[in-house]
Amino acid sequence: RKERKERKERKERKLERKRAKIAAADSSSSSSELEQAASAPAAAVAARTSCFSSSYPTLSRRYASSAIIGHVVGDAERRQRDERAARFAQSEADAQLRVRASAPQPRLQPGEHVRGTSMALEKSYLRLTALPRADDVRPLTVLIEAFDNVRQRWRRHRDYPYACEQLKAIRQDLTVQHLTSATPRARFATLVYEAHARIALEAADFDEFAQCQSQLRPLHRFGLSSCHAEFVAYRLLHCIALRGEALAEELNGILSPFTWANGDGDGASTPSVQQALKVAVAVQGSDWATLFREAARMRHLGGCILRPVVEAQRRRALWAACKVFAPNLELRRAASFLGFGCDEAACTEWLRAEEAVLSRGAGNTLVLDGRSTRQALRNGPRAGPPTP
Repeated sequence: RKERKERKERKERKLERKRAKIAAADSSSSSSELEQAASAPAAAVAARTSCFSSSYPTLSRRYASSAIIGHVVGDAERRQRDERAARFAQSEADAQLRVRASAPQPRLQPGEHVRGTSMALEKSYLRLTALPRADDVRPLTVLIEAFDNVRQRWRRHRDYPYACEQLKAIRQDLTVQHLTSATPRARFATLVYEAHARIALEAADFDEFAQCQSQLRPLHRFGLSSCHAEFVAYRLLHCIALRGEALAEELNGILSPFTWANGDGDGASTPSVQQALKVAVAVQGSDWATLFREAARMRHLGGCILRPVVEAQRRRALWAACKVFAPNLELRRAASFLGFGCDEAACTEWLRAEEAVLSRGAGNTLVLDGRSTRQALRNGPRAGPPTP
């Protein structure tokens, strides 16, 4: 009994020393940031675990420190939530949109059209979900000035995203005011669609070009532009490049007299259309010499449409050359066959980009190794022969 009593006393003294250390640590941190960050959770933990802390002071201190750390993490998370909420806060533009949405919607009588009153030269393009307001739509005189401004900026800066957005906004204002119907008033709309189609071709935006073409077909049929033949040639070349299966349908439409203004069927004999027909026949018949020759001297912006066609047909020509002129082909003849003319340096650069095999032949001249090139084309990134 005496020994048990002594052990109990030693244990109590040890617990007293631990309690004193904890009390000293708590008093020393009363004016520090730790107490400011953890005062509320520490008090709650102490209230909930008073019995536990009296019996197990070490575990109690560890639990309190973990609660403090959790509170610090909570502050960081709260800051992140505040920043996230600020990103979705209502801006001035959102407030204006809400005011406009709450205002009564305009109503038009049957046969009545919107007439714009806005004087802004620049306007962002937004899809319409309701009837537009007159103060958001620009009249024809302002649209003409905005169109000139876009063309001048395109010539100076070549900023396609800006030009595309502004031209789409102009097209939208013309549409909601019924200025795109096939009437004499639609001559300006025809100019806008033609300019947008040309800019889209220069920027290789074939989707936007196709949208403009779909609107130009009915406008051109009523003789509202002198560039009808140019865009018929574009439509034919576009079918060759992206929709080869629809080539017969396009040829039927091009050769039809109704396609041309005032029923004049002689438009298919214009130089641009004739050149596009030559290219179509060359592509269908794998006549690469004619294709490369005509592609190098395309009228207007036809070369922009033919650029992917020429690359694809050039790969087919390379495969055929390796098969026909085996085992080797002089670089001079290869350059002429692949449409590079006398530019052997450009031909060499293109062949190496296509992983063709070049070697030294008689007279230490570069030759195209047909067998090795065909093997490289089979195992390269474009495995197999090029598809027609």
